[in-house]
Amino acid sequence: MLPASPLSNAFTPPPPPRPPLDELAGLQGRLWRGSSLGAHSAPTLPSGFAALDAELPGGGWPLGAVTELLAPQAGVLEWRLLAPALRGWWAGQGLPASASATPALRSLLLIHPPHTPHLPGLQAVGL
Repeated sequence: MLPASPLSNAFTPPPPPRPPLDELAGLQGRLWRGSSLGAHSAPTLPSGFAALDAELPGGGWPLGAVTELLAPQAGVLEWRLLAPALRGWWAGQGLPASASATPALRSLLLIHPPHTPHLPGLQAVGL
């Protein structure tokens, strides 16, 4: 007689309880759905590339929001992609009137970049 498979006696947890419908209804408007990817109502900044602007929700990079760039190899060409928009942003071009503060009052935050920004490289792309 063969021993029983160790998997045959494995514990299977019960499915998680489903939230009440009234809880789900409270999520309306706060739930992101993949089908709403193209919907964007916040002001945007033109990317500097017409083909990219045609694909970005709102026609450019969103202002006052977090944007994450994902690339197969970090540290290659991200600044070249962002440079035209950042040059325009610094000059106040393409900004809505509510965002046209002087450059000293604008903020750009890099959160955990894959490499320390290279100043000569940034200067080479006009930043």
